[in-house]
Amino acid sequence: MSHDAPALALTEDILLEIFFVLQSNPVAPSVDKGKPGLPIAVILSHVTRQWRGFVINSPLLWAKIQVTTSLRLDALREIISRSGECELDVSFLSPPFCRASTQNRHLRESLHHRDSASLLAPCVARWRRLCIIANPSSMQYIMDTVTNVLFSRLQILELKLTPNHSHAPIPHFGPLHFNPHIFATLHLHRVVIYPAHPSHFSGLHSLQLSQTSYSIIDRLRMNPHNPFPAIPIPIDAPSMVHLSHLSISTPSALLPALLSFTPTNLTTVALSSFHCTSTIEYTTLISLYRVLINAGLEELVLAGIDGGAWDALLEFLGTGVGNGLTGVIHENRPKFPTLKRLTLQSLALVDQRFATVFPNIERLTLVDVVPSLVLAHDKIDRLSWRELKILVRVPKIESPHGAI
Repeated sequence: MSHDAPALALTEDILLEIFFVLQSNPVAPSVDKGKPGLPIAVILSHVTRQWRGFVINSPLLWAKIQVTTSLRLDALREIISRSGECELDVSFLSPPFCRASTQNRHLRESLHHRDSASLLAPCVARWRRLCIIANPSSMQYIMDTVTNVLFSRLQILELKLTPNHSHAPIPHFGPLHFNPHIFATLHLHRVVIYPAHPSHFSGLHSLQLSQTSYSIIDRLRMNPHNPFPAIPIPIDAPSMVHLSHLSISTPSALLPALLSFTPTNLTTVALSSFHCTSTIEYTTLISLYRVLINAGLEELVLAGIDGGAWDALLEFLGTGVGNGLTGVIHENRPKFPTLKRLTLQSLALVDQRFATVFPNIERLTLVDVVPSLVLAHDKIDRLSWRELKILVRVPKIESPHGAI
């Protein structure tokens, strides 16, 4: 950068605001495809001598730590030191391995994550967010360092197995200790965790489950590692008393016997990739749909619900015809009177009178759904949905590098 560059005239307050915007992606794109780039803070500290001193002495610029195999341990140690006493946003990321990946490469990554987790473990009390997208062995190493350790400031936890391990057994981790006054968001993909006590989830607002079991929303199965067996865990009240956002994708067939959340507090629910092939699954899904009746939902997303799962939904909505295979809603009875926003994606609709079930929706979003199948009775529906805004979208195409 030249000595008369306008950027050099910016005050430190303005520079800090600009650098914070850049921190939304803590690692810069790499010129070498397939390899992660350098942390943004490192790049900024090598622009000018003035910037270097400013960046190094700004702990907030080092508070987002993204651990990959390209981040050396000595560099990680220095980043932790420069972060001071700030709350940390910690991510452990594994590259999406191709079939040509060797077992040695997989082992090196796991050992690197283990050593990195050991360096970060002493400051676990400063973690604000923890995101792990890794292979099973890497995740095991990382979680071993935090089991029975209190996440005193953790607000967000995201645990996801990498896609190339979709057929591996679902790992279980716990007991984990959360601060119920702080912990608010939990996302699990092909992972199961157990809290040290159900009350640790009392402050949870958002829960997202994907390709995992229902155990975390079942009061009877939430905590098999009760450290106080002489003191039974109370089951007379749900632990997720503040849960308002719930997302379930490709769930197991077994519905909780006792829900660990309060349905009446739910405002947003997303159900996707539901299937069923047996009578038990069919009955289970109807029970799940029935739970939603008691919720004051404002937003509902239904995506990829097909086969018997869709038949179960039709029966629940009020087909009044046997097992619901006719796909026609006959009962003129609203079931979601508070719902304002409805999204339908990849559904095989047949002559649905949705206006009778969702009488007060203001926004209808259709993705990979033929609009005429939803508004089959246009005049009737328009009379009911006077303020309706319809959005028709083309579904995103998934590629190895994400959605297009």
